[in-house]
Amino acid sequence: MRTRSAVRFMSSDLDNRIPTDMEQQTGRRLAELQAEAKGHVAYNREPIYPLAFQGTKEHPIFVRSFFSF
Repeated sequence: MRTRSAVRFMSSDLDNRIPTDMEQQTGRRLAELQAEAKGHVAYNREPIYPLAFQGTKEHPIFVRSFFSF
């Protein structure tokens, strides 16, 4: 009697390689990795230290953006 067996792979490649981090990521993390590969910073994580007079309607705190307007 002959038995059937199935083989499962981690990826579509037949050499059983493990997928890279870039191949597995989605969403914001993928955007972050793609920007990093281009030498850019996708999300600025630097803390904001406002001065004593900032944070009012007359002197708002401007947060840097990825987009230049």
